[in-house]
Amino acid sequence: MAERICKNCGAPIDAGATECRYCRTPVGSTPDMVNNSYSQGNAFNGAKSDEEEHKIHAILAYLGILVLVPILAAKDSPFARFHANQGLILLIVNIASTVIFSMLPSMFSIARTGISIGTFVLMIMGIINAANLRTQKLPVIGDITILK
Repeated sequence: MAERICKNCGAPIDAGATECRYCRTPVGSTPDMVNNSYSQGNAFNGAKSDEEEHKIHAILAYLGILVLVPILAAKDSPFARFHANQGLILLIVNIASTVIFSMLPSMFSIARTGISIGTFVLMIMGIINAANLRTQKLPVIGDITILK
């Protein structure tokens, strides 16, 4: 079976996709371009995709203060920027909960532990998404946008 290729950027289109995952150009139900050699002179002609190029930046975004690495070093990458936003929100939630719960009596330690475990689980989910080159929003915090 022939592979579907985006007319706009030349990226391979995933089976069943309604838009290109790289440039978000809508695609029809028929193959937009059929070319398995990628010889159209596009960005996918031997070059790494944005996701592959900035995979490490995206992973670092979930490791506390290292969120600054993708913010500063990969500011033009939509993939790294997405994960930097998610990582920054996690860092803010972690710092805020630490400050708030440090002022409360020790009877709130169970709530603090719960939030810490929750942010740790979200961090692992984010790292897995970044490592698998996905831009999937994290539960609870995924709709919050700080970095545009």
